[in-house]
Amino acid sequence: MMARKADDSFESPSRPDGERPWRVKERTMTNLKTMTLIALVTWSLGGCSTFHVTSDYNPEIDFSQYGTYFWLPAPDPTDKTNGAQNDGLLNQRIERAVDAVLSKKGMRRVEERADASLLVTEHINAKQKLRVNTTNYGYGYGRWGYWGGPGYTDTTVHQYQQGTLILDLIDAKNKELVWRGSAQSQLRDMKTPQEREKRVRAAVEAILAKYPPSSKK
Repeated sequence: MMARKADDSFESPSRPDGERPWRVKERTMTNLKTMTLIALVTWSLGGCSTFHVTSDYNPEIDFSQYGTYFWLPAPDPTDKTNGAQNDGLLNQRIERAVDAVLSKKGMRRVEERADASLLVTEHINAKQKLRVNTTNYGYGYGRWGYWGGPGYTDTTVHQYQQGTLILDLIDAKNKELVWRGSAQSQLRDMKTPQEREKRVRAAVEAILAKYPPSSKK
């Protein structure tokens, strides 16, 4: 099967009797399949989908100097202006996951900003997306003869939400961003707190898998 745009046309080769080529305009059969929008407050990245993970950092920094970190205050959960960012339960899950990963890397969380070498903060956003799949089923055969009858195209439109979690690490002394990592995937409705905890932990582990980056040479 060959994928083509729904407004394309096909032109047959010349017929044996020498007549001018004839054109078959696709009959487009469009089925709109609208998925239920997922509540932003769950923000749990898709269970079966993989994460698209990226990171960026200042290559001039020696990351071995950072041994302690302080969490910057999370957004106020009573402020509804920033949508998913204000899910207090989600913020707590992210903090727990980050703490667990950084602890394994030998870092220590401190409760006083003055005692920290790094400041940690997170950002969450969700965007509505459309995925359009178009498949051409080609020409039919039978009473139309060798050239067949008109083919048709099946077009399916899926509506979904794409979620992104961003973790920023900031030098506590000069207040400059030194490292940023993100995980992106399709959102999925999670039925239980345990499922949400698991997915957030997986996203954080994926983001921090390559932290710290190679030491400055």
